[in-house]
Amino acid sequence: MTADRPITKEDVAVLLASALGQDKSDEVVASAARAAGITRTAYTADDIRGIFDKLVKAEGLVGVVARFAVSRGDVDKLVVRAPKASQQLGRAELRVGAASPSSSTAPPAVVDIMHLIAPALGVEKARDAIEHAAARRGVDVATGLSYNGALAVLDEMTKIEGIVGVVARFAKARFLLNPNG
Repeated sequence: MTADRPITKEDVAVLLASALGQDKSDEVVASAARAAGITRTAYTADDIRGIFDKLVKAEGLVGVVARFAVSRGDVDKLVVRAPKASQQLGRAELRVGAASPSSSTAPPAVVDIMHLIAPALGVEKARDAIEHAAARRGVDVATGLSYNGALAVLDEMTKIEGIVGVVARFAKARFLLNPNG
């Protein structure tokens, strides 16, 4: 896939197909695109982000697979290859797209992972473990964690030996299954 080639529904669905199958992935992507107000057949970087904003919030296997695609960087790689809206779309399509709601323009939601760690470690030890893991990953916890920041911190914590690593592995699994709670 090259940067000068438009990104299609099938290109996005490939990120989910290994777990969901190609037909189901095509259906899920088309549904998320409609829910995000995207009516074009070739997607921009913002469209792809909007589709995955919807997919990562989905219940069950679809949400898990979408969050996994985001966490391993597949979505970012596809976004980089997607043409910018001004390169790909005509003025009429841009006007339609601009009127569509897009959650990708909203600031990233702040995610709290303390509730996943503190019950097993205690508040102080949990706070210390989160802060140290964030520092090792270069993530600023002072402003709150984004989804990707929280996942990076949990991933770093899973590398710690002992009870902190064990708790972090369970917390990461819970987070991937339900990032909102």
